[in-house]
Amino acid sequence: MPKKAALEQAIHLFLLPAGGRALQTAPLPCDIDFLLRLLARDAAAEAQAVQRTGRPIEIIREAAEYFVKQAMFSPQASAYRTLGAPSDASRDVLRTNMGLLLRWLHPDHRSSIEHQVYFDRVLKAWETLGSPESRVRYDLSLEASAPLRPRASMPTVRAPFFATSVISGGRRSARHRRRRRRMLLLALAMLAVAGMAWIGLERGGLGALMDPDRLFRPMFDNSALPPGLDRLVS
Repeated sequence: MPKKAALEQAIHLFLLPAGGRALQTAPLPCDIDFLLRLLARDAAAEAQAVQRTGRPIEIIREAAEYFVKQAMFSPQASAYRTLGAPSDASRDVLRTNMGLLLRWLHPDHRSSIEHQVYFDRVLKAWETLGSPESRVRYDLSLEASAPLRPRASMPTVRAPFFATSVISGGRRSARHRRRRRRMLLLALAMLAVAGMAWIGLERGGLGALMDPDRLFRPMFDNSALPPGLDRLVS
């Protein structure tokens, strides 16, 4: 979806001023200079704006002024933003915008304190960016004060199940091995007890559990075996 031109954005904001705060940090429209020409009472720009919008020139001027105040003159605005230009703008673009802004804000046309403050800020921004040396110093100060960008987090790579014992520490692996051995011994002991209980029940009920002779007597009757095999099972 193409972005609206500066004039259309200004009319929209004038009708719905709730989005004014978002303009303080949003990128400036590439044709912001058209609004500056309207503020400077450029006849050709005014005629074009009336033709494009079909609205009275008074409404267009008010909309352009409100948009420029919100977008370019917030307290945290940089010198580039105050002059309505990007940081890579040429000196000619900065000078042209400065001239349009001063025609709009000149005390001979605007006598309010607010406009006088804007007038002084435009002059200060031009003093900062007008010469190559001061502009380089200002650009360096902007870079030094810019917040550091967070580093992109590396994706987490999960180790395969069979490799966890290798990746984990030796102390942790040894503790797990000891725990497995204890569990195995406990299971074997429980299995032995269960086996002895089953044998006792088979040989005479619960009383056989208390009688070692009955519990551990041969399970087979040797007399019933063929000769020679009785010695193998006795």
